Amino acid sequence: MGKKRLKRLLFGQLPIQTIKYTLGFELEPGQVSMSVNAQFHASKKHPNEYGKCLPHVAGVIATPLYLGDDERNVGKIELVGRPAGLTEPLLVAVEITRDQKGHYNVTSFYPISETKVQDRRLRQTAFPITPRERQQVWEALNMLTVILGPRRGQTPNNQPGQHS
Repeated sequence: MGKKRLKRLLFGQLPIQTIKYTLGFELEPGQVSMSVNAQFHASKKHPNEYGKCLPHVAGVIATPLYLGDDERNVGKIELVGRPAGLTEPLLVAVEITRDQKGHYNVTSFYPISETKVQDRRLRQTAFPITPRERQQVWEALNMLTVILGPRRGQTPNNQPGQHS
């Protein structure tokens, strides 16, 4: 895969309320992107998985099942999901400092074994995002919407995955 054919990828908004609720990090709103260099690195480091995993990165970012503070890499968090179509969970590593464009950057993504996910849970470096926790986050966001008014393009009751 040559760098010349690659372009910066955009994956949508970082779920800052879920991160705040789970990890306690207060982050500013921002898009998540992946630079050409990071794509090239990921494709070289994980050549067999890159093409299979790339279509699932945005979904893991939007609705992770687990969030963790990447203690070996300061300033990064890990979002983990179990996308349909993959046989193992998918880990997406994201820097929590925004770049000059206001984007959070994916530094890598790759499959992770279920054993490693459970090990991170036991060591308390990854925390599950349960449906109940997701509902609490959305209830808090809806309360803010009632207080502040809907954001552009949003109705007070719509949540991701719901269409009016």
